[in-house]
Amino acid sequence: MQLNQCSLWIALLFIPGVTHADSPLPRHQPTVVFDGRSTISAKPYYQRIEAGKGSTHQISAPKESMVIASIEDRLPITPTHIQVGTPDMKVVDGLVTPLFVMGMDDVSLRWFKEAAPGLESLGARGIVIEASNKSDWIDLKDSAAAAGIDLMLMEGDSLAQGYGVRFYPVVLVGPDVAGQGVHE
Repeated sequence: MQLNQCSLWIALLFIPGVTHADSPLPRHQPTVVFDGRSTISAKPYYQRIEAGKGSTHQISAPKESMVIASIEDRLPITPTHIQVGTPDMKVVDGLVTPLFVMGMDDVSLRWFKEAAPGLESLGARGIVIEASNKSDWIDLKDSAAAAGIDLMLMEGDSLAQGYGVRFYPVVLVGPDVAGQGVHE
């Protein structure tokens, strides 16, 4: 029976003591998927894993404590590099889950009310990048949940940078979804 490189790799996965460095597959530099103001490094986690190789004790997460800011501490949130405009759709290579970006301004709220059924049928997830107070945010989030749509509050300048978005509301879809004839 002949083993190809894939079979060899699978077999190596089950041999005790074989490490990633022994892999017959080439190693590549990591790809940065997202780098914004709220990005945290995974390096401490990987360093702990590497440091624990060969030991039998359980490795715990790094001791740094991450404090999740309360909603009151995060609001108001106002983007500086993206602004309200005419509702639009943008095709983004590699995007698997459709996303939409909106604020809590009159244009976005009217658009969302009209677009919600279509967004829900796409399985789109919403990113709210402009909000002034907790009660309005909670009302919008509850309204979206009732329509079957998940919303998250996020700083919008990193979206502007990462996806080249300059105006909102906007729906971001992958080429496969755009190829199905989806329109605003």
